[in-house]
Amino acid sequence: MRVLICLLLCGVLVVPAMAADLKSLAKSGKQPWRVAADELKYDRATDQYIGKGNVSISRGDTRLTADFVRFDQKTMRAFARGHVVLNAGGDIVTGDSVEIDLNTETGTIYNGTVFYKQKHFYIRGKKLEKVGPETFTAEKITVTTCDGPSPDWKLTGSNVKLTKEGFGSVSNAALWVKDIPVLWAPYLIFPTKRKRQSGFLLPEINQSDRLGFQYIQPFFWAINQNSDATFYAQVFSKRGYKFGGEYRYMLNNWSKGTLMADYWRDTKVDDGEGTNSQDWGYTYDDVLRTNKDRYWIRGKIDQLLPYGFTSTVDVDVVSDQDYLREIRDQMTGYYETRNAFLRTFGRDLDDYDDPVRVNQFDARRNWRKFSLESAVRWNDDTRLHNSDAPDTTLQYLPYISFQGSKQQLMESPVYYKLNSRFDYFYREEGQSAVRGDLYPRLYLPVRYKGYFTFEPSVGLRGTAYHVTQFEDELNNPGRDQTRGIFDVGADLKTELFRIFEINGKRVERIKHQFRPRIVYGYIPKVNQDDLPDFDSIDRIGKKSLLTYSLTNTLTSKIRKAPRKRKNAKGQAEEAASDWDYEYRRVLWFYVEQSYDFNDGNDGLTSQPDDEYIGPFMPLHAELELTPFKYLALQGQVDFDVYETDFIKNGIALRLSDYRRDRLYVEHRRKKDDYNSIYTSLLVNINDKLWLNGEWEQDLEQNEKVRVGGGLLYQAQCWALRFNYTSEQDEDRLSFMVDLTGIGGFGKTFGVSGAGQEDSIVQ
Repeated sequence: MRVLICLLLCGVLVVPAMAADLKSLAKSGKQPWRVAADELKYDRATDQYIGKGNVSISRGDTRLTADFVRFDQKTMRAFARGHVVLNAGGDIVTGDSVEIDLNTETGTIYNGTVFYKQKHFYIRGKKLEKVGPETFTAEKITVTTCDGPSPDWKLTGSNVKLTKEGFGSVSNAALWVKDIPVLWAPYLIFPTKRKRQSGFLLPEINQSDRLGFQYIQPFFWAINQNSDATFYAQVFSKRGYKFGGEYRYMLNNWSKGTLMADYWRDTKVDDGEGTNSQDWGYTYDDVLRTNKDRYWIRGKIDQLLPYGFTSTVDVDVVSDQDYLREIRDQMTGYYETRNAFLRTFGRDLDDYDDPVRVNQFDARRNWRKFSLESAVRWNDDTRLHNSDAPDTTLQYLPYISFQGSKQQLMESPVYYKLNSRFDYFYREEGQSAVRGDLYPRLYLPVRYKGYFTFEPSVGLRGTAYHVTQFEDELNNPGRDQTRGIFDVGADLKTELFRIFEINGKRVERIKHQFRPRIVYGYIPKVNQDDLPDFDSIDRIGKKSLLTYSLTNTLTSKIRKAPRKRKNAKGQAEEAASDWDYEYRRVLWFYVEQSYDFNDGNDGLTSQPDDEYIGPFMPLHAELELTPFKYLALQGQVDFDVYETDFIKNGIALRLSDYRRDRLYVEHRRKKDDYNSIYTSLLVNINDKLWLNGEWEQDLEQNEKVRVGGGLLYQAQCWALRFNYTSEQDEDRLSFMVDLTGIGGFGKTFGVSGAGQEDSIVQ
């Protein structure tokens, strides 16, 4: 409304009762005000400017129109009447009349509506008082984000205060669906902000069989420009109360962090007494949960350090093995936390049912050809928190690695690569040791006339141990031990390709690439029985393995819609040079097999386990087929050539269309382990209604793993979500209504499926 200050810029003018266009009354800011009216005059006696008939005052993207405007230069007050419309940067104020004080930027709108473009908010009232630059109050008001004179929903109330960059508060609030009141609250706070501002957020309300009625109330604190926090208070009618908090900061893209903590005073335990384990525990493990004080502390930090170093911190400390499973779908629960970490840091959490949680501090620096990394890693086994069993979990306190990428050795034809690592392994109970490992490797690539590349290589690995704590004094011959081992390899490969001219309606060319490759690796047998055994570096088996593989790739060059340009006559035309192209990998097929000269016998070999008898290892193949934009097929198999049976196989099909309907089917099988099929379907009924469903079945046990379905109805200003999920430990029914710009409310109903065994499909 500050646009009315343009009237101050008028001189002593008397304009005839014709259209007056004063294109440059005076310069205020960078642009002049422009005023037009059927009649515009100045009253010397009252020192007022008066405009009548189609009054229009504008500058930049700000424009005020009305039938009548009067401005008092002494009091700096203005009055506009009749079809008043003020458009400022997309925000629109309309009303029968407007009074405004230009000094304080306050005033009153009668029978008015305020529209906030960014939030798509409509605020309507008979008398809206603007008590500040961005704040409105009213005795009675209607708020909605729906277009049209009869909105699908609206929020009404009294004693209203609305801040454009903050929140709205309403007494005696009522939610209406069309003309029917459906909810009432004595007092309500809702967000109207575009910028961060402290205040209460919308609560979450749920209902489940295990937890009972749940109410979560968050409070947001905008600490400063670079940091904020959210605090949560949660009540479970069956399981006590929970409090939590989340702190976030961002200094720049390389220095940011999120820290979260929850405390839950649970009134129930899984102590094996009566039906407690069946009612409040889970049957996927044999570990009891006897603690009532439950917590989860987690966080991630990225930090830029001096001298070009960067660091990361990952914290994941949980009170017991059941906590994350129990709250995985809630606000501040596992899935919400995991998704937030992935979005902000690109780093994941351990699975919610993984009892060992990784905590780590890492510092690293990368040069053009080398990298240095140092980290401390603590693995927290939650199963031991309620147990007297000895803690034999392996910890890295710390590990340091220095790596050199493959690079030329000075001006010689030789290339080299370096891997080196120092570890301090610690256990509270069991063997602890210091280990140093140095592994340089030399390569001599030879390319013959562009036909093929042959690359022999040799590596020498030296490993030293200093045992600091023994697991069993009698079975450890000494404190200091070393191991030296070498390996040789050879890599022969080539690439052939041909381009086929298709010249079809859309497909112009197809490129076929053919890459055969043969790799041989040899490691002699070295006795390592007396060495400590911490990870894969400590046991390196003998190897004499020949691997041959073949990769086929088909890539198509596809015409897209041509770009159009205007000719000399201004007519749109297209030229062959204006075509846009896209490249699509239509087919990728990879197959490999290995021949073990050790024949799978005589101790440690290159074979993964003892189930394969004979020199030929399983045939491995992978396929990716995308013949059309909306069709994709992926497959992977491991085939035992001796048993003539599939050891492991999986195939997935994805169908979609331009309407974003999608069908996904996947079959996964591993011999003597799992055999399941998973299907998901998403159907777009129309531009507002979506249906989805999913089903996973364990074919070995002939029982369901997961079944679910739901619908989403998305209107212009509200959405309805309904979902049903049935898993082996719980059935859940959820209903959610989302009011655009306000938030959502709903319920989740759950029926415990305690007593059933979980089927784990990997």
